[in-house]
Amino acid sequence: MSDIAAIRNRGRWLLGRGQEIARQPLFANAGYLFGINVLNGGVGFVFWGLAARLYTAEDIGLGSAIISAVT
Repeated sequence: MSDIAAIRNRGRWLLGRGQEIARQPLFANAGYLFGINVLNGGVGFVFWGLAARLYTAEDIGLGSAIISAVT
């Protein structure tokens, strides 16, 4: 077997193994949690960026303090 064919076979095996692992509930749930946290961080970043453009520094400080106190 040529080197290229061996590399392709190894790549297919690794891809299949990765998909098999990703289908396990533990890893699937971990992936979902990771994705939700990334999405939540992005939404928070956009929110505070818009808030900083639309409101005064005092309003942002008060809002930030209230959110920190509640959570």
